[in-house]
Amino acid sequence: MKELEEKLEKVRQEVNPIAPSRMTCYFVSADYETALQRMHDFRTGRTLHKCRVLQDGPIHVADIRLFDKLTTRWDRNLAEQYWKPIEDFDAIDDRHSKEVLVGGSLYFPDWQSFPLLDPKLIGNLLSIREACLQNGWPLTGWQRGGKT
Repeated sequence: MKELEEKLEKVRQEVNPIAPSRMTCYFVSADYETALQRMHDFRTGRTLHKCRVLQDGPIHVADIRLFDKLTTRWDRNLAEQYWKPIEDFDAIDDRHSKEVLVGGSLYFPDWQSFPLLDPKLIGNLLSIREACLQNGWPLTGWQRGGKT
């Protein structure tokens, strides 16, 4: 999967560089049923939260069926189609096939309170993330660095 994501990232940079990177974005489903279907596709331990996408960063809507095909066989043309900007959200005919990549902020309307955060831990994790981004290092694994 890592190799596929790296190939997709290279195609994104060539075809649609303003789209958010799959390696650093939020993955948002267009509706609850789709989120339930895709919840355990690639990672365990996911939870669902209703959210709103704030338009303060790049957003890319893709047809997840293209990505699913790429997981079994690499095809540069399919990768280019995946990254092609979609002007009309309804252009993807199956509502369960819309994958929304968000490079900006999310708002969670149901959250009434927030856990207390350790500013030192957050600063350390953000420094590690920034170092990864500046040096082109993968962002996989650094998030677990603060967990015990």
